[in-house]
Amino acid sequence: MITSRGLPLADDSSNSNDDDMGEEMSSSRGPSEDSWCSDGMKPATTFEEDERLARERLTNLYPRADLKRLPRTWNKNDKYHFLDISHSSLRVSYKGNGKQQQKDAASTRADNPIPPQCGVYYFEITIVRGLKGCMGVGVCGKSVNLNRLPGWDRYSYGYHGDDGNFFSFSGNGVAYGPKFTSGDVIGCGINLVNKTIFFTKNGVHLGIASRDLEHIDDLYPTVGLQTSGEVVDANFGQRPFRFDIRPEMESARAKVSNEILSIQLPPEKTDWMNRLVSSWMACEGYSKSMASFCNAAKLVPEEDEQSIEMRKEIVALVLSGHSREAISKMEEAYPDIFVLNKNIALVLKCQQFVEMAAEIARQDSLANPVTGSRQPFCIIAKDASSNFVYSFQLTHSHSTNPHKRTYGKYVDSQAEDIEAPPARRTPPFSDKNVNTQSDVPMEDEPCSSSAAHLSPRNGHAMEGVKNGSGPTDGVSLYHGAIHGSDGDTTIVEEENIEDDGDVEIEDGIIRAEETAAQAVEYQKYNEVIDFGRSIYALSLQIPNLSGSTKAILNDSLATICLLDYAQFESHHLLSEEHLSDLAKQTASAILEFGGRSAQSQLSRYFNLWSKLQLELASAKIPHCAFADVAQLVFGHTNLSSNNCTSSSAGAQDDSAMVVG
Repeated sequence: MITSRGLPLADDSSNSNDDDMGEEMSSSRGPSEDSWCSDGMKPATTFEEDERLARERLTNLYPRADLKRLPRTWNKNDKYHFLDISHSSLRVSYKGNGKQQQKDAASTRADNPIPPQCGVYYFEITIVRGLKGCMGVGVCGKSVNLNRLPGWDRYSYGYHGDDGNFFSFSGNGVAYGPKFTSGDVIGCGINLVNKTIFFTKNGVHLGIASRDLEHIDDLYPTVGLQTSGEVVDANFGQRPFRFDIRPEMESARAKVSNEILSIQLPPEKTDWMNRLVSSWMACEGYSKSMASFCNAAKLVPEEDEQSIEMRKEIVALVLSGHSREAISKMEEAYPDIFVLNKNIALVLKCQQFVEMAAEIARQDSLANPVTGSRQPFCIIAKDASSNFVYSFQLTHSHSTNPHKRTYGKYVDSQAEDIEAPPARRTPPFSDKNVNTQSDVPMEDEPCSSSAAHLSPRNGHAMEGVKNGSGPTDGVSLYHGAIHGSDGDTTIVEEENIEDDGDVEIEDGIIRAEETAAQAVEYQKYNEVIDFGRSIYALSLQIPNLSGSTKAILNDSLATICLLDYAQFESHHLLSEEHLSDLAKQTASAILEFGGRSAQSQLSRYFNLWSKLQLELASAKIPHCAFADVAQLVFGHTNLSSNNCTSSSAGAQDDSAMVVG
């Protein structure tokens, strides 16, 4: 047989060839041009796509309902024996010897009841074959007898095709709509908020059939057949509907919204809400709007304008990439804030480190416009108190060799879980003087803290020598190696084997003059390196450092290895998203330092509402589908933190703070 999806599918052996032909007829109809079909609502062509698109449609239709509990198919174990249900569980065929008598009626129920959380539920039945129209479509309770057509019994509601009548709790129907037969598409909609039921025919609304539905938490989609050869297909949302159900849902949403907005609050609640709004304005940084609002509402501001403006100024500095200035202002305005909150101190100083490294790279790119990058180098920095080692490369060539580039790596016996990006392995620092001589290329051997081996292109080996005082700022020059006099920092010229543009070598020795000039050039990194040591030392003072903070620490220190300023321009630590998150943390830290909550009470109520909606859904309250706080307040259903930073009417001159 051919399914309604257009794919061959083995069906129950009991189904006749006529059923297969009928299903092809159903498939050929397809969705009408007026079926609602936005993004993700297009008809599917494969089983996989059908399920994916079906879930998208159902999620859009019933966002508060559990998709696993929605009616999706007919229940093969919940049908009268005159009926056959196809392999897909969407087609129902009558196999009895029906003679249009009541005892010949047979019905089936869907696999799940309609969840009240849907608010408004809808499904459609396509009449594949039903010339006599002895069939009914509707909903019924779990206890209803299935040897009956929908609507004949209590808690059963149905629209019949042979006479167009609507049946409810009775064998005698009332005039409702037109008759229906083969080729027609009959829809059934349940408004669980109003407790009403309606039907559609070929996409046309036929009006309200009943306004007093009972037991709305136990209603199943149902279909009943009575004469031989009748065949129907069900669409529970796996395909676009013939009828656009969205206006019905919007009508139910409007009803719920009006009910909420019509609630009259006592005067004390008005004062309470005014204080909530004032507190929110202060927390978000709308100082001028807060002052105007408090003046109109006769409230005493919870925070003075000067304090708010200071917090806004600091946050603006963080957002604009001026962490050094932000830290300075915080230390001046909020003494001991970094003593009490070392986490915010660490992340802000990490950001300052990145900005310092980026500024050096920017200056190098201006000084070297051809390549736009600085020369890589190898510096080993030792902190005797923490055994801190950080290594990265230097090469004298103006052309970057990608095979020599090495990212930073620091090793510490007390913080083995803090890791940096892949790097050259550097052994623990040793104060012993070591002379090494090897034919192993520089990029393949570890960088020593006290000596370095260089292999010039003439084959002569260069040996490291012990540290000593030198002619350039306490730096010792010997055989091309540069050693700090205090053993703190060692700068080593790396092997360069390029044919052109290399350092001039005489008798295997790099000329001391060029090395001295190089030492002067790289003295500008001393401040960054020292600052990196202090950041690492600070990280050791914070117990149970979070994984995200460790990642920021590692990534920040590794930026000293970036050679090209363009790499900073696209670095995630300088992205707008990261700066915004850092600004939020800064604002929260300042508020908490002042004894205030990092999040306003109003924001907490917004977050609390999502939990209340879940409780309403668990209690099977239909109104929860449309009692959306974002829709009520902002006019849409997407509630995010950005909604809470919308400017007030009188706050055009206020800069919005980031939400804590």
